[in-house]
This record gives sequence, structure tokens and C-alpha cells, in this order.
Amino acid sequence: MRSAKDATLLAVTGPRTTGGRSSFAMAGPTMLNSLPKCARSTETLAAFRKQLKTHLFRLCYMP
Repeated sequence: MRSAKDATLLAVTGPRTTGGRSSFAMAGPTMLNSLPKCARSTETLAAFRKQLKTHLFRLCYMP
């Protein structure tokens, strides 16, 4: 399900249990929403992978 405000964001509902926060159904959309918009809005898998790699590199090696 997509967010009404931004079509690139996934709507994440709250977990019903305390263990639900660590489930893949909760963690996957949360992680995808934390990516920059340029990575979320790519058209192809190859472009997404390139943007993801760039984003992760910047997180690890840029101050």
C-alpha cells in the first residue's frame, strides 16, 4: 500500500505485538522508506541497485 502524500512511500501500519516490530513485514517497508527518494523512485532494478550501493557507501564512509 502506498502513502497518500508521497507515492514512493509505503504505508506502514503499527505492529499488534511487541515482537511484530522486528518482523519482515514491518522491517521491510520501514527500511525502504528510509532510503533517499532517488533510490525509491528508480525505474529499473539495475538503477535501484546502483542507487542503493551509493547510499550505503555514503553511510559507511562519508562523515
